[in-house]
Amino acid sequence: MAHVTLEEYEDPHAQQFLAELGGAKSIDIIGLLRKHKEVDEFKLADRLKMDVKSVRKILYRLYEKKLVSFRRMRDETRGWHIYIWRVEPGRMSKLMTERWEKSINQLKTQMDYEKTNQFFKCENGCVRVVFEKAFENSFVCSECGSKLVFFDNLLIVKQLREYINQKDAVIGG
Repeated sequence: MAHVTLEEYEDPHAQQFLAELGGAKSIDIIGLLRKHKEVDEFKLADRLKMDVKSVRKILYRLYEKKLVSFRRMRDETRGWHIYIWRVEPGRMSKLMTERWEKSINQLKTQMDYEKTNQFFKCENGCVRVVFEKAFENSFVCSECGSKLVFFDNLLIVKQLREYINQKDAVIGG
């Protein structure tokens, strides 16, 4: 088996995502696993100057997302099981794509909501409500009693559309 040289982990978005999943040290752990085809948790801890429990905790988080896998060996001298870890190629890209698609769908839902509703805002900036809620409250702010005035949300819709387009471009949509 060749060394894992996963370019997908070089991307700054991937590194940020990895840090969110497993903490900042997960980047270092993945870096070492990429350099070597397989590494046991004791060597990882030693090379990163971390305690083994911390390394295991990160590895288990990454394992839950199937970014790493392991095989178990028995240490004949001590009788313990040693876990040998490796990076799973292609998984990071898939996870990131799933996350970005979910985010894009949420943004599209928000944009649809913004497009299909009329909004009113308190003159003092307390609240922004849909027409129905403003009508129920006789166009009076439920927080401070000030007048609710029409709020043009075209800028919000435009910003959501731009953000969706940016995210689509990142995942190649």
